Amino acid sequence: LFQTFSVHADYLDVYIPTSNGYKKMSLGTAQRLKNREINVPEIVFELENLKQKQEIYIRLKSKLPVVVECLFRTEGYFIYYASRENMFRGVFYGLIITIGLLATLLFFYSKDRLYLAYALYIFSTILYNLIQSSVGYYFLWSFSPNINYFMFRYLGLPMLIYFSFYYAIIYLSGNSGFKK
Repeated sequence: LFQTFSVHADYLDVYIPTSNGYKKMSLGTAQRLKNREINVPEIVFELENLKQKQEIYIRLKSKLPVVVECLFRTEGYFIYYASRENMFRGVFYGLIITIGLLATLLFFYSKDRLYLAYALYIFSTILYNLIQSSVGYYFLWSFSPNINYFMFRYLGLPMLIYFSFYYAIIYLSGNSGFKK
């Protein structure tokens, strides 16, 4: 398998060698997910075992800076890697969502702004991670590629920075608004 982590490329054309020449695969965040051979958040292509040197050509177009990082993996190792990654990713999102919900409930119970600031910080962290890893695009908003660009460019990092400072200011001031 050929795997690339250029998940934020708007258009990604990969020319894969076959026994009959080259096969063009077109993917990217400006296109629908139904074009994928292997349905995972990362971009993965199957290669033919041609027993000779193979050259793969990549053409990408993106409004955002994109890092081109590629790996070759056997199917067995990819299944091992992807299943472990998804298990840990599920644990990560499950724990962090639980922490965010707990902070939200503590805010409603105590009316302390510190808990609200912490919940907003946690949920902005979740959104940022969903955007950066392309899991959000793959599972939540794949129906609209324009949302992905907007969220990556204007929403994820600014929200994370804003709510990080908001939480830090309230926490460090010691005046969170809690009244007995």
